[in-house]
Amino acid sequence: MRKITIITVILLALFTANVYAQIPNSGFEIWTGNEPSGWDNLNSLTSTVFIYTCTKGSPGNPGSYYLNLTTKSVPLVGIVPGIALSGLLNKTTFQPKSGFAYNQRPTALTGNWQYMAAAATDQGFIAVAFTKWNTITNSRDTIGTTYYALPGMVMSWASFNIPITYTKPSNPDTCLIILSASGISTGVANSYLYVDNLGFSFTASVNPNNKPENSMKIYPNPVTENMLIEIPDISNAYSFSYKIINSYGQIVQSSKNFTKDNIGTSALSSGFYQIIIESKEKQYVSKFIKQ
Repeated sequence: MRKITIITVILLALFTANVYAQIPNSGFEIWTGNEPSGWDNLNSLTSTVFIYTCTKGSPGNPGSYYLNLTTKSVPLVGIVPGIALSGLLNKTTFQPKSGFAYNQRPTALTGNWQYMAAAATDQGFIAVAFTKWNTITNSRDTIGTTYYALPGMVMSWASFNIPITYTKPSNPDTCLIILSASGISTGVANSYLYVDNLGFSFTASVNPNNKPENSMKIYPNPVTENMLIEIPDISNAYSFSYKIINSYGQIVQSSKNFTKDNIGTSALSSGFYQIIIESKEKQYVSKFIKQ
């Protein structure tokens, strides 16, 4: 598995100390056909058969338009996820190539959404990464990230407030936002994600309705070879399932019948992950870093 990094092929040349850019087309009011200004998508893979995974929805919340991402089954191509990225997207790997100039440290990504997974096996997500070019290593350092696995169903417009975690003290020079109706490798046709009114928050408050249940503890974190799991209201002998998801929504490790309190992580590449553990009654979600 490839090391999890934000791949940048277009260097966003010479940032100055006062560089500051808002999220491009954050209200999704500017369109050319089915192409939202400032956001790349996978329409180029499907438009020849008049199928689009990214379209303009109306009316917006607020405004005239919103972003409509819908995963499609495309003849001779297969399942194509409804995905949009604030920059450039690799149409072969569905992974990011570049983002937009940004040098602040917001505490959360905010906006309005509707969402539905077409099957329980699908898992849409929203991910944000802040990076900075390192002139010594000639590579990008990750300054902060967030990955949010979308809840099963949000059938009417609702607001979200997703916190961002920082791992380095410096300000970034680039931001990348990924919105996806499906997991990259688990897409199911007709899963959809509607998004409007994106923004960054600089306050410490987070909408509790959008926070996953997190009585689960992971240690050590960052992890190396093994990850110890502690959930107060589940016995270690109790059977549960788990899945580990990387920052692009791919399930990279899972088990459907697991009874131990530790999980081997030696096969994982370095990067940011989310683990979802499910018992018969509850779902527990937490993030961790693999060194």
